[in-house]
Amino acid sequence: MASWAELIEDKVFSEAADLAKLEASVVKSTLRPLFLEARQEMSQKLIEEWELLSLQDRGRVRSFIITLTDLLEQSALEPIERSVRPVLENLAAGTYAQSAMEINTVLQVQLLSTTAPPNFFAKVADRALIENQPLLTSARADGSPSWWMSLRESERTRLAREIRKSLILGESTQQATQRFTSKSGVLGVSSRNAESVVRTSIHSVTNAARAEFYEDNQDVIDGVESIGTLDSRTTIVCRAYDGLKWSLPDYKPIGGHNKTHLPPPRHFRCRSVLIPVLSGLDAIDKKVREMGMELEPTIRAAADGPRERKSIKGDMSGWLRSQSENKQ
Repeated sequence: MASWAELIEDKVFSEAADLAKLEASVVKSTLRPLFLEARQEMSQKLIEEWELLSLQDRGRVRSFIITLTDLLEQSALEPIERSVRPVLENLAAGTYAQSAMEINTVLQVQLLSTTAPPNFFAKVADRALIENQPLLTSARADGSPSWWMSLRESERTRLAREIRKSLILGESTQQATQRFTSKSGVLGVSSRNAESVVRTSIHSVTNAARAEFYEDNQDVIDGVESIGTLDSRTTIVCRAYDGLKWSLPDYKPIGGHNKTHLPPPRHFRCRSVLIPVLSGLDAIDKKVREMGMELEPTIRAAADGPRERKSIKGDMSGWLRSQSENKQ
């Protein structure tokens, strides 16, 4: 029988597949329709006003820049953030329940509650970061600028720069429209940047929720381990962190390495995730008995079973090949 660690890892990989489907769903149902609407509105505005613009008429150019950048922000970026926020809130609650069920299922006892305490969501909102920057506008009490605020500002600056460049080059309405609204143009880049924030946000909230859950259950969880979906796209930093462990609550290295705990996502589109390092059999057994239950003999035997992740499940494709055809 597989060890506790292998069984939990298997369930985390299953969740990773579900997260990929969630990402695709949000991109397809929310992001792409909003950018399509923005593309149509911006194209119409370009057709109406481009031939009337002149670098000599700075006031008119400035007004046009404001109009076009407002269209991008109000038609796409702001609505995307509003739509993503409830998805992330639901994801935080679901991840808490999922993290508890993973351990309960492996141990085959209802050891941990799947219901988050009242203060859980506030903690997750504060801890869900990408490169130490908060995800959502006004997510933190200290007023730190969010990724969505930064994205809106950077896209406005880039769009204004491209408008001036197009006017200097004397581009026609058709050329300007291609520059601003094509998939390879300004709007295409904006769409890809927004998609990157959306996809990374999902993993940021997932890992923040997991970290909070692990810290709340230190009577049965001793530490955390970083695992990555090792394939050709995995970054050097995530390969370096794969399989490393840290103790709770101080996040000191376990196992002789000296790497400082750097929680995922460590970069945009990071797919690494934290899994729990369960306490030893004696501690788990004591907790279970205190709750009037008992571990099955086969579950007890699997506590310290062999761990074969490095040779068998070292990447997502290897894990998929080990699953049933229906699950694949």
